[in-house]
Amino acid sequence: CGAGIGWHDNCPVVSYLRLGGRCRDCRSGISVRYPVIELLFGLIVLMLVDAFCVAHARPGLIENRNGLSWQIIEDGPLLTAHLILFAALLGMSAIDMEHYWVDIRATGFATGCGFVLHAVWTPRRTPDWPRPDDGTALVCLGALAGLALIAAILRLRYGRQLDLDEFDALSSDGDQSDPAGGGNTPPEDTATEAPDGPSTGRRIGIPITIAVLLAVLLVAAVFDGAGMVNWLPFSYRALAVLLLLFGITVSQSMVTRDSDQEIFEAIESERGSARLMSLIEFGCLTPALLVGAIVAAIFFSQGAAADILRDILHWAPTRDWQPVWGLGTAAAGFVIGGGIGWAVRLIFTVALGKEAFGTGDIHMMAAAGCVAGWPVALGGFVAACLLALVAIVISLPFKRTRTIPLGPWLSLGFLIMVVFYEPVMQSKPIRNLVEVVNMVIHGSPAY
Repeated sequence: CGAGIGWHDNCPVVSYLRLGGRCRDCRSGISVRYPVIELLFGLIVLMLVDAFCVAHARPGLIENRNGLSWQIIEDGPLLTAHLILFAALLGMSAIDMEHYWVDIRATGFATGCGFVLHAVWTPRRTPDWPRPDDGTALVCLGALAGLALIAAILRLRYGRQLDLDEFDALSSDGDQSDPAGGGNTPPEDTATEAPDGPSTGRRIGIPITIAVLLAVLLVAAVFDGAGMVNWLPFSYRALAVLLLLFGITVSQSMVTRDSDQEIFEAIESERGSARLMSLIEFGCLTPALLVGAIVAAIFFSQGAAADILRDILHWAPTRDWQPVWGLGTAAAGFVIGGGIGWAVRLIFTVALGKEAFGTGDIHMMAAAGCVAGWPVALGGFVAACLLALVAIVISLPFKRTRTIPLGPWLSLGFLIMVVFYEPVMQSKPIRNLVEVVNMVIHGSPAY
């Protein structure tokens, strides 16, 4: 009906139950997918708190200092950045699954928060957090300045409403089902309707029941009210949530939608211009590469200018606060994570002659790199490809399609990397990939 939603009707899950699943104004039904996604995000919040503050699954975080509350306060900026990231990824994944469309305003918000919160969180007790060396941080800050210059030029050239058709590379996902819709406007049907959908409302009782049980389990583990930490290791607690998310995503993948054929036809129709578009996109990144190269030349000249850059990077208003260093950490993750995505898009689009990786997915990789570090973006991409292949095999008896939205699998891959960071990073394939990327960046395998 287009009526605004009051704050008192916007409380996750609770408002849906209070309203009986219907709009307060027109009494139309509200899709059950909304409370389901809210409940799933509640599980993700608990799992991340468990991973960061109870199990200490990520290196570089404070351990066991004056209890859980103190840990959350100490590492609150980093935890908050991760919560914002996965809130954005979860919502984008639901949209991508339904419409092959990614709204980059969500990744933009998560990225902005990642920069701000990394600038706040720079304690000296965190040498194990994956931070770049000074050269990499400065070069990536320079490349980021080049990207800002590109964005400003495009804004001046095209105005506030930059359309995807005018410049696909720096707008939303190139795989959207409505190419004329632009990057920042949802498809018309999603803007006016909230359909229950053929999949989300079907047999929803079982996953809701499982989610509630897992929530109780994680609450007990986080607060250790039932000794969960002692008898149920974190890996099992996290794996239970990840399996639930995997199962729900697979079940959604089995549903045949009109957008499956629409996106396939859109990609096929652009075959003739795909290679040229990818090369134009690469050309538009030239200012970022040029500024990064200039900063690299200055830094590695070892002159007075290099010392000035290093002093700026490690400027410390207080002993434990180096905001520019924190920005450099976020910039390295953003630039390298997004760069990996652009490389995949360029190489495979040129090789296959059709769009092989959506720009919305690249924005997701850049946001994940900004918040969680580029190794998470790299490992999450590898995990996403493997998970998507497994899902395709499982879905074959139920649905045959030549397209698949990668956004949900990227989100799940990033989550796996965050909660199982150390064991995944110790695996030989991922370790070798990280070393290759490091050698490309600065000629040595050390991050």
